[in-house]
Amino acid sequence: MTSPLLERAQGGDERAFQELTAPHVRELHLHCYRMLGSVTDADDLLQEILLAAWTGLDGFAGRSSLRTWLYRIATNRCLNAIRDGKRRPPTEPLPPFDPPEPTRRGDITWLQPYPDTWLEDHAVRRETIELAFVTALQRVPPRQTATLVLVDVLGFTIAEVADQMDTTPTAAKGALQRARAAMKQPRSRRAADREGERAGRAPVDGAGERAGGVPGDGAGQWVVGVPVAGERASGVPGDGAGARVGGVPGDGAGERAGDVPVYGARERAGNVPVDSEREWAVARRFAAAFVADDIEAVTSLLTDDAWLAMPPAPHEYQGAVAIAAFLRASANADGRRDAQLRLDASGCNHQPGLICYFLVEGRDPWYAGRFVLTIDGERISRITRFLEPALEKVLT
Repeated sequence: MTSPLLERAQGGDERAFQELTAPHVRELHLHCYRMLGSVTDADDLLQEILLAAWTGLDGFAGRSSLRTWLYRIATNRCLNAIRDGKRRPPTEPLPPFDPPEPTRRGDITWLQPYPDTWLEDHAVRRETIELAFVTALQRVPPRQTATLVLVDVLGFTIAEVADQMDTTPTAAKGALQRARAAMKQPRSRRAADREGERAGRAPVDGAGERAGGVPGDGAGQWVVGVPVAGERASGVPGDGAGARVGGVPGDGAGERAGDVPVYGARERAGNVPVDSEREWAVARRFAAAFVADDIEAVTSLLTDDAWLAMPPAPHEYQGAVAIAAFLRASANADGRRDAQLRLDASGCNHQPGLICYFLVEGRDPWYAGRFVLTIDGERISRITRFLEPALEKVLT
């Protein structure tokens, strides 16, 4: 049975369509971000998704929930964007100084952070949004990534995912198992697997309930955890997408394909991590040391195997010695010596974050990147500084 609101939207009422889709817009945007790793790309894809939903709404017959139908469109649009190369790595920035030789060159240079302010009204579990998780997803073959996110993060059943991706439950279950296994592999193997899946995928619109697309063979794999009650970014109870913990034997129609760790083990009720206060205390110590150019104090906060990454620059440095060498080179750069630093707290990806500004007398503060810190106990295991100038406006 269709609702009066749906009937009005199908009749061409744009306001009714906006009201109908509004509860799902943020979670669809977050889904695109997980798939693509980029807020900028997620912004672009979301507009395409809503346009496809608007033009294809007449084809929605109500055999699934509206939410499930929208996720079908969103998932296939993301897969098409990845296949078509729409997610282009940004231009590598040229540093205003001669940086030391990096430990390695990163491969996910398009990675961007996701502001916590966008998640305040949405029940998003930390393990499903942390930078490490989003980064790992970028190295898994795309169809496997989609299957993993739809099942293990969003709580859809294998049968629902198979329908959304125009494949069989058996193939979807195989893709999920391979995706879980891939997430445990070294990053070089995951990257190779992803490249191997790029060839030969026909475009899928997803706007129709079974519109277009070539059935997938499930070629791909990983293991995260099953959401406690299925993540509902809108905070609204699920539509039957399934919310089981662990795996239940069956034929694939509604199972979770194996027992896996439960997401949210480190959280209280809601979004607040148990160790949030401790992590922010570490972040404040880092901020004080960084603003003072006290490199020794900064490195004293690092774990022995800590990393410094700076997307979209590919340079990555591991260990206190390598990180200190880079920080010294940066601190001595021309134009930096006369500027003071200011760091404003601004969490991203449910992790401590800091917005960096340069301060020079007689000038307005200017944006100098955004830090996201990964905290391990009382120390920092990863510093990710996002250098892209456009993020100042994109993430507001």
